[in-house]
Amino acid sequence: MDGFYTLVTLKIPKEEGSEYYYKDDKYYHYYNEIELSTLLEINPNVTNLDITYEYYFQTCRLRKCYVNVCYQIFDQVASINCNKAALDKELTYKRDLLWSALNVINYMTEMD
Repeated sequence: MDGFYTLVTLKIPKEEGSEYYYKDDKYYHYYNEIELSTLLEINPNVTNLDITYEYYFQTCRLRKCYVNVCYQIFDQVASINCNKAALDKELTYKRDLLWSALNVINYMTEMD
């Protein structure tokens, strides 16, 4: 699905006895088992945890739609003997709109 996604990476030490640690597929605060959701709510600046966030914007479906419209235009060009004036204006408008949208999304996601 196209849209905005956040990848959260949580690095947890494996040393038993640390304030927070990971052992045998379980998470611990000192020696008490805790849930992963609790760890994600913790401020990493006051613990020995390292939390990083990476942001992604996926446009796979939008790109596929653009390619499909291009195929339709190519099929039409072949059927009208390359007469550009006879091209379906709605198809070329859709193509241009999709291309513009993809470029705007790329521009906006590359800005930090």
